[in-house]
Amino acid sequence: MKKGFTLIELLIVIAILGVLAISLFVLIDPVQKLKLTRDGVRKADIGNISRALGSYLIGNGRYPDTLSELASYESGAMPNDPKYPTYQYAYSVDNSQNPATYTLCAYLEIEEQAWCLFANQGTSSVLPPDNPIVPVGLISAPTITPVPTAIPTPTPTIAPTSIPTITPVPTAIPTPTLTPTPTPSGPAYAAVPVIFLASDSVLPNETAYRSQVNASFADVRTWYAGQLNGKTFDLLPAIFLRSSQTDAQLHSQYGNGIGIWVEGVKQTTTANGMDYCDPNRFYYFVTTMDNIAGGMVGAENMGCTHVLPGTAGIPNHMGRLIGGIFDPGWPEWWADEIREAQGGVAHEFGHGFGGECSIGNYTGGGCNGLPHSYGPSIMFSWWDFGTTGVFFDFEKTKILASPFIH
Repeated sequence: MKKGFTLIELLIVIAILGVLAISLFVLIDPVQKLKLTRDGVRKADIGNISRALGSYLIGNGRYPDTLSELASYESGAMPNDPKYPTYQYAYSVDNSQNPATYTLCAYLEIEEQAWCLFANQGTSSVLPPDNPIVPVGLISAPTITPVPTAIPTPTPTIAPTSIPTITPVPTAIPTPTLTPTPTPSGPAYAAVPVIFLASDSVLPNETAYRSQVNASFADVRTWYAGQLNGKTFDLLPAIFLRSSQTDAQLHSQYGNGIGIWVEGVKQTTTANGMDYCDPNRFYYFVTTMDNIAGGMVGAENMGCTHVLPGTAGIPNHMGRLIGGIFDPGWPEWWADEIREAQGGVAHEFGHGFGGECSIGNYTGGGCNGLPHSYGPSIMFSWWDFGTTGVFFDFEKTKILASPFIH
């Protein structure tokens, strides 16, 4: 009597054949596996170079002309493509735009096309196959040509038939009422926390989050009073906006630093009826989004032309409007390491109110990097907020000159 295979035996045989097929594929096509590995390195390199470009912009008010210039600034070599010099990373910049833009590209072997990051240009991160980026040798970053807005076709007007013409009785044409520019509510000069979230940001209780932000900024305000013999800044309640874009879309469109800050403040202030170029307001960026490099951003990066009082003496900036600080150990600003987060606010406010980056003048023309000052100054050891961090006398002199402080 013949005996057939059981279902379990058949499943075991199928599983063994599947494992053998996968192993055979890896053995037969190790080239594809190597290509995938190299493409992963390329994407990581582009992300790291992008973050370095954001840091350079904050310190110098512009992007570097070449990646070699960026490498000199960072005191280290920029990464090369894993198959350099066959393939090379491409970089082009336009500092004449406001905000400045750059294109940063790598060639992906698996997809056989260029993969690019466009800072502040709002374009796709992957170029189509027919884009003029060559796969061999030096990749030439493309010139971005804006897509013209389609002109709508006018709907033809059909003349009515058999309808008598009615002559209307003329009425007086009303004089248009000009809407005056609204006067900012609240004190003449005030700081405003700006809470900006992506559409998919996880925030179980937005009301509680806003309350925590307001309380933290109030703690910073009280600390300033203790440092400045009772003088401090006025503080308005935090304004809030959840963007229509996801976290991934925002990072893809604006990069990991200044672009998201600028867009976040623009979206939030506009949605709340505020002018992000108001010289009497100091907007401070707060978000739960990960991987956003921090620091101060000048008003010129937002297209503003004014100079904030108290900051006119700071080179390369027309006024500081927004600030932030990034640490991968803080998944949410106000939920973890609360004192350090408050210290970051106190530190960036110090710049916004005219505080210097280092003792004396701005050697090198930028604020990026340490030391900003020396410990225990809060401009250096912001993580010591509420414990040993202080303002030095020369820092107090600068900050007390700001009309935001009274």
